[in-house]
Amino acid sequence: RMLSWWDLALNRRAPIYASGSHLHGTPILYGAATNYGANFGVSAGEFYDLFRFAPTEIPRLCAALRMPEYILPNVSGEEGLLIYLRRLSRGDNLLDLKCVFHRSIGSLSDIIKAVAEHLRPIAVAKLQTFDSELWCPWFPVFARNSSL
Repeated sequence: RMLSWWDLALNRRAPIYASGSHLHGTPILYGAATNYGANFGVSAGEFYDLFRFAPTEIPRLCAALRMPEYILPNVSGEEGLLIYLRRLSRGDNLLDLKCVFHRSIGSLSDIIKAVAEHLRPIAVAKLQTFDSELWCPWFPVFARNSSL
């Protein structure tokens, strides 16, 4: 069947939504498997601009947050955390994340939800045991340094 000019124009501009099981192989671009992007020419400074953490801090962060080896069947915990960090640090919408991570929008949404579900109990536990007498004097220092 011939597509009308309208259908052709819409196909060029419409976002591509996920379909299927999301288990298609997707290259890991920024995790330990690629030396945190260095294999693709991403410098440590560019990595910091992308995720607000240095490449050397990511393994420590994964250990501190008890990230599992795989957050979803084809997504490592480290890669899931990097996608989540990018979403939080920039506030990117899913279309922007799709360009960075080369995954479908539905897959990115599933990854972000899985990481959030993993981190929620840890955040709740930390807030319930928050030592305000120890940390409250440091809040002005943090606010001053984070606004730089």
